[in-house]
Amino acid sequence: MGFDLKSMTTPNSNTNDSTLYDFNLDTVLAKEATGALPIAAAMMPDSSKYYVSNYLGHTTSVMCGPVNIIPGCVPGKKIKDIDLLLNGNYDPVGGAITGPIGALPIQTPVSP
Repeated sequence: MGFDLKSMTTPNSNTNDSTLYDFNLDTVLAKEATGALPIAAAMMPDSSKYYVSNYLGHTTSVMCGPVNIIPGCVPGKKIKDIDLLLNGNYDPVGGAITGPIGALPIQTPVSP
């Protein structure tokens, strides 16, 4: 939920996307592809961005929030994916792990 309770985002695990709702306009602002099996979403306290955990994709999608604080950001559109597994610390061919890695994200904690 947005800070003002006028917007909400959902992870849609059956369609591998996320929906951003606007309750003022009573409409869907955006439905954007995220990653494999999105299971959690969390919004920044100022509603500028929200994050979606893609469980089987080992990524967290960073999405534009309903409050347009970031220049050029379109509400509900993906900014980027944060790859939790292939972050330079894991060699998928050899299997070597040289530092911290993440996989199977379940929760999406956000903070300012």
